[in-house]
Formats: sequence, structure tokens, C-alpha cells
Amino acid sequence: MVALAALLVVTVGCFAGMATASTPYADPATACEGENQQLVALLENGDTASDDLAVFVGTEIRFVFCSSESGGNSAETTDAWGISVDGLNNVASDSRTITVEASSPMDGIDLAEHIERKSADQIDAPTLTVVEAGSTNTSYLERPSEVRFGDSSTRASFANARGEYVSAVNEADSLAKNLTNAADAEDPANALDSNDVAAADSHITTINDVSTRIERLFVRAAANGGEGATAAYFAQQEHSAAVTADLESAADNYVAAVETQATDARLFATALLFGPFVAGVLVGGLGGRAISRRDLKQIRRERRRDRTVEYSLGNLWKVFVGATVAVLAGVAVVVVGVGISEIIAVIA
Repeated sequence: MVALAALLVVTVGCFAGMATASTPYADPATACEGENQQLVALLENGDTASDDLAVFVGTEIRFVFCSSESGGNSAETTDAWGISVDGLNNVASDSRTITVEASSPMDGIDLAEHIERKSADQIDAPTLTVVEAGSTNTSYLERPSEVRFGDSSTRASFANARGEYVSAVNEADSLAKNLTNAADAEDPANALDSNDVAAADSHITTINDVSTRIERLFVRAAANGGEGATAAYFAQQEHSAAVTADLESAADNYVAAVETQATDARLFATALLFGPFVAGVLVGGLGGRAISRRDLKQIRRERRRDRTVEYSLGNLWKVFVGATVAVLAGVAVVVVGVGISEIIAVIA
């Protein structure tokens, strides 16, 4: 973000004619350093321009003519030169500078052709463009500001991008609410269309793409001196980041709720399937133990009377039969009541 702020400052410097800040004009002598036979524009924000210059209607420009004729590069006195251009109204002058106001639009005027100078030497001067300023309020942002765009084409591009962005944000907010409500429902998996989850990623991509276009337009506005453009740039970044973060969080919470529901269902189905088996084993085992203890007592009594009495596997038959019947009965209850296909599907 710091690097971008520096970029905006540098860019504004390149197109400083659009700025309207109250920074003092540059000193004429300083502006003429390294210049010869050159008309230099001094701007209200402290910048200078000797090549292409673009300003809004109503901007004041202070001109200084730099020459080495008096020894070294210095600002010539205004009694040796002047400037006359339709659409540039003289506002003030002093011994070294002439200040004008751009009163009407103009496109690519070579100011060298409009300099009146006593010397006939070849001179260089900026090419001047003057455009109508258009102001737009970024009321859709949390921190709105007024942004001036340098031309109608850029304003139109912003208007289109803004419409797309606001529409995408509204859809994202609605989807985030649906995802949140579905995550809190008793049956999250069936509370929302599965396509809505995939739509979250699509909405995030759209918002990021449109926001990037808007940010570039704000950079262009800042380069043209548009007031509020830099603040709007960072406000736009913050807004899009917040919207996409909310939607992404809602989607993640919904997916987590569905996964939790699926895990709970698998545990329930597993317990439902194997519970009767365990119960059957317990019933059969406990019952078998009781039967075995009874039979053993009887055998011990009989062996006291007759040492030839034996205890074989045949005596356990009742235990095996009881346990098997209990297990099969439990499984049958589950299969009939729930359905084996449903149970397998949930476990899988």
C-alpha cells in the first residue's frame, strides 16, 4: 500500500496540471535550472511542466520563460516576452512570471506558437490540453469522496464499472446471508442449492476484477489531479476486501456445517448398525453365562454321585443358539427399520 501511495504521488507529479492543492508555486529561478529557451509552466501544487500539460477548466497556470542570454539559465523578465492564447485569461504578472486561467477547453495547443518575444531564437514550450472537470461521488463506499475525472470517456468508464460493482456486491451480500442461514439450519446439506456454494467463488472473482478496473480509473484521476482520487482508491480496496472476506467466510462456515452434519450421520448409522450386534453379544453372552453356571452346578452334583459324567461342547449349544438369535434379531430390526442401502450410503 505504501508503494502504491508513492506511485500515486509520482504519477500526480507527471500530470500535475490537474492538481488544485494549495502548495506554493515553484520558484522561477529553480524551475529554470537546466532549461534554455524554454517556456515552463508552474502549477498551483508546486509542480512544473515543460512538455505535455493537461489541466481542468478553471486552473491557474503561472508561466516563466527560461533563457541563458543573461548568463546561466535564468528567468527572463516579462518585459522581454509574453503569451497570448484564446481561452487563457491573464490573471496577474510580475517581473518574472505571467499567471493565466484556463477558461475553456482546448486540445493539444502548442504554446510555442503563441509566445510573443523580442528575440527570434527558436524556443520550446509545453503542449497544453484543457478539459472540463467532472465530479463523481463514491457514495457506495464506506468512506465516500468526490473524484474528478479528466474526460467524459473516463467518467463513463467509471459509471459502467461502478454499476457492475454495486450489482455484484448486492448479489454477494444476498448469497452470504443465504449461506449463513443454511449453515444454521437443522439440515444444512438440503437447505441450499449446491450451485450456490460454487457461485461464491464466482462472485469473489467478479468483485475483484471490477474493483481492479475501478482502482485503475482512480489512479488515472489522481494522475490528472482529481481531488479525492487517492482516498477513493484506498477506500475501494478496503471495501472490496471486506465484501469478499464476508462472502468467503460465509461459504467456509456453510461447508463446515455440511461436513459436521455428514460426520454425525455416519456415526449415528454406525451405532445403529453395530449397536444391536453388540447388544446381542451381551445378551447372548450373559444368558450363556447364566445357563453355563446352572449346568455346571448340575454336573458337579451328578459327578459327586457318578464320576463318569463329562462336560462337553454339546453342553454349550444353548449358549451359542441364544447369542446368535440375539445378534440376528438386532440386525434384522435395523435393516427393516432403516434399510441397508441407506445405512451403507451414510457410512460411505
